[in-house]
Amino acid sequence: MAKVNNNGKNTFALNLASYRKKMGLTQQEMGLRVSEYLQRSVPYGVPTISCWETGRKVPPEKVVKAFAEIFGLTLSEMYGYALAEETESTETAKLVRKLAPDALSSREILDYDKKPLFAVFPMKEYEDQWVILNYQRNRLVTANGYIPLDAAEVQLFPFEAYDYPAARKRKGKPVSAMVFQTLKEKFWVEVVSSDDSVRAMYDGWYIRNANGQAIVNIANGLILPARGFAISYKVYKEPYDVI
Repeated sequence: MAKVNNNGKNTFALNLASYRKKMGLTQQEMGLRVSEYLQRSVPYGVPTISCWETGRKVPPEKVVKAFAEIFGLTLSEMYGYALAEETESTETAKLVRKLAPDALSSREILDYDKKPLFAVFPMKEYEDQWVILNYQRNRLVTANGYIPLDAAEVQLFPFEAYDYPAARKRKGKPVSAMVFQTLKEKFWVEVVSSDDSVRAMYDGWYIRNANGQAIVNIANGLILPARGFAISYKVYKEPYDVI
């Protein structure tokens, strides 16, 4: 097993949000559940759970242990592991993103039909990349075509399994409307949303479509209208600077 990654507290935040949603609990219900487990007289409220899920704050280790036991995880799994050391030399590592420990099982894959997944090819027959699962046709739809599911060994991860670096800081501001209109190469987009799952799905590298009325995510094919610039999303020339 790999060492706990340096993004432990951010991976914990994503794990907390992901497993809470899998249990069908609201943030208020999650606060009550963990408070009951710890026998707190005053339960944790929605603002506290929200702070933990967004990574703004990290709870004490005893609270993390409580979450781990509620979700049936070990403490290390709750904090999160890097999938493998070799990711340091991949394009994924350049974006400073780490995968959560468990790929989807064959049964779980059915729940993600027609949804974006991150495909990891351990034998490197293909480049690791975002795909859309088409289970009926037994294929993974990519930005440039498709890959038959039985063509290579593949591990599939949901977008909730991604985490951003614990420390990141931008050196520059988003591009202006004038610069946005002149961009010819790919550019980095971040949507304006408080929902981690929405940001994980839409944030990424984009290009303009042929008529310039929309922008297209080059990894998963999702489309955003050009008129949403500076309203529903911000545009940068680079993803972010890690400090």
